[in-house]
Amino acid sequence: MTLQQLQYVLTIAQEGSITKAAHVLYKSQPNISNAIHELEEELQIQIFKRTPNGVLLTPEGEEFLIQADAIIEQVNSLKKKYSPDNSETFRFRISISRSSYIVRGISEWLNHTVDSGAPLDLHILETNTNRVIENVSSGHADLGIIRIPSEQSDSYKTLLKSKNISMQILMEFPLRIVFKKDHPLSRYQDIPYEKLEPYTEIIHGDDRVLAIQKSQINPGPDMKHKKRKIYVYDRGSQINLLENIKDSYMWVSPIPLDMLNDYDMVLKDCSFATIKNQDILIYRSSQNHALVKECREYLTKYVKELLKSIETREK
Repeated sequence: MTLQQLQYVLTIAQEGSITKAAHVLYKSQPNISNAIHELEEELQIQIFKRTPNGVLLTPEGEEFLIQADAIIEQVNSLKKKYSPDNSETFRFRISISRSSYIVRGISEWLNHTVDSGAPLDLHILETNTNRVIENVSSGHADLGIIRIPSEQSDSYKTLLKSKNISMQILMEFPLRIVFKKDHPLSRYQDIPYEKLEPYTEIIHGDDRVLAIQKSQINPGPDMKHKKRKIYVYDRGSQINLLENIKDSYMWVSPIPLDMLNDYDMVLKDCSFATIKNQDILIYRSSQNHALVKECREYLTKYVKELLKSIETREK
C-alpha cells in the first residue's frame, strides 16, 4: 500500500469516476485502475463497486476512505510543517443545503479566522441533503450542513451514525415566506395560505416533488401545487427571480435583516407551515482538524446571535 494509492482512492471517491479522477490527477485511466485493483488484492477487500455511471464506495470502502483521508491529512500536515516554504494554504471543503444565513455565517467566519493575505483554497458546494451526506461520508467535504424535517430526526440520526458521521443541531424553525416589500400580500404579517394561489412560487429544483415540499411545510391534504411555479437550482437565481418576477414569493429559512434590506424584501409568517425543520452540522466522527472545529463553533455562535436578532426585531 502506497500514499499514491491512497490519493487515488480519495480522488476517485470525490469524483465518482475513475475516468474523472484520471483527468484530475493527470494520470492514465488504466494505471489508476491497476493501482486500485492491486490495493484491493493486497487488502482483500473491495473498495469500489463499478456501475454503468461510475463507481460507488462499498461499506468496506467507506470505512477505508475515512482512514485513508486521515493518513493523507497527516502527511500533508508534516509536509507543511517541515517544508522550507511553510506558508500554509488554507484548505477546506464545505457542502451545504441552500441557505442565505449559512453562507453569510461562513463568510463572517472566514473574515474572523483567516488572514486576508494568507493562501486560501476553499470549496463551497450548495446541494441537497442526501448529496451533502454523501460528500461528508466519502471525504469530499470536511463539513456539511443539512436540512431535514424535525419529525425525521431519529431516522437521520440512525443513518448518520451508520456512516460514522457526527451531528450537531444548529437551529429548528418553520419555513416562512419571503417576497418584495411592494408585494400585494405585504399587508399581512401572517399570510393566509389560500392567498398565495394567484402568485408565482419560486421553488428550489430539488423540491419539485410535492411530497418533499409537504414534508417541509405541511403534510396535510390541503397543500396543492400552484398554477404558477418556477424551479431553480442555485441561490443566486432564486434572488434574481424574486427581484424581477412580479409578485413572486418563496418558502425560506431565517434570513438576516441586512440581507432582506439589501434586496428590498420582507419575511412573513404563514401559519399553514406547521412542520419544523432542522439545520444540522455534520462531519466525519474521525474528523478532528482544528479548522473544522473552529468553523463548527463559530457557526453555532453565529446562529444563536442571528436568532436573537430576529426575535428582537419582531417583538
